[in-house]
Amino acid sequence: MHRMPRPDALNGAAEGNSLELSHHFYVLLLAGVGALVLLTAWLPMLLREAPLSLPIICVGAGAALFALPSLRPFAVHPVQFPVVVE
Repeated sequence: MHRMPRPDALNGAAEGNSLELSHHFYVLLLAGVGALVLLTAWLPMLLREAPLSLPIICVGAGAALFALPSLRPFAVHPVQFPVVVE
């Protein structure tokens, strides 16, 4: 006699993978927010005598981040989406 797999056994494996992915994303999100908070607190002190400001550093970091090949599809082009860019 042929037995079908239990639906709850299949769903448990799928939920485990999605939970793992969401946990990994959550950790990366928290690390990114933490780094951003540290930059906003420490960068003005470090750049006090330099001709750079925090907004210029953020623009450069965003340009460098979206220049990565894995993030290029998510980059917003200013000519195509002017409202989003503003």
